[in-house]
Amino acid sequence: MGSAFAVASAEADNSHLVLRAEDEVYLIDCGGRPVPRLKQAGIDCAALSGVIVTHFHPDHTYGLSILLMDMWLLGRKAPLKIYGYEACISKVAALMALYDPHLWPGMYEIEYVAVAEATGATLLESENFSITTAAMDHFIPTMALRIVAKSTGYITTYSADTQPCEALITLATGSNLLIHEATGSGDGHTTPAQAGEIAAQCGVEKLIMTHYDVFDPNPDAFITQAGQAFTGSIALAKDFMRIALAPS
Repeated sequence: MGSAFAVASAEADNSHLVLRAEDEVYLIDCGGRPVPRLKQAGIDCAALSGVIVTHFHPDHTYGLSILLMDMWLLGRKAPLKIYGYEACISKVAALMALYDPHLWPGMYEIEYVAVAEATGATLLESENFSITTAAMDHFIPTMALRIVAKSTGYITTYSADTQPCEALITLATGSNLLIHEATGSGDGHTTPAQAGEIAAQCGVEKLIMTHYDVFDPNPDAFITQAGQAFTGSIALAKDFMRIALAPS
């Protein structure tokens, strides 16, 4: 749904994703215009099963309030679960409380689900997906996701925002696909070259880099940098890119 680092462009929204099966849809983080962008992706926001918030930084959460309000205005009645670490969802709940949603007539129920900050902790088990997490090395509590598609056994790990850390390698080892941030050098983040090194250590088949500098005049160089250590398939995330969670 979005591929940019914290500074978005007209073409690339901030990094966030949708996890979708026939009867389950989870939004992973939330950009600024969620309802029209979901519609653009062919997804009815009424179909959302839940929202997963990796951490409480503005570029990952700033669209959540308007998403919740818009779904109410569009007539949602089904409860909605929001998953995240306690440090994150407590702030999300406090932010939403400022808008007094209890005064919105017929407002649906929001259930905040706290996930344990432990490598391998379960976020959810559903008919289609098994999702476990690990705490990353970022400025604030941040969780990566390991997603098993039960119909195919395909495993995807999403790093969220992090600098290289052992917890991510533990979580991602054995995955088919690693979706890893590639913001660049600096505390709390990862360079494309480091993302390639991590992909190689984890033994994944494919690396997709996201949360990168979309203003860089030569983004293809990121693929070259990652390829110095990783010999598998490498791509840069693009907004509205679709990825089949199945062997190619």
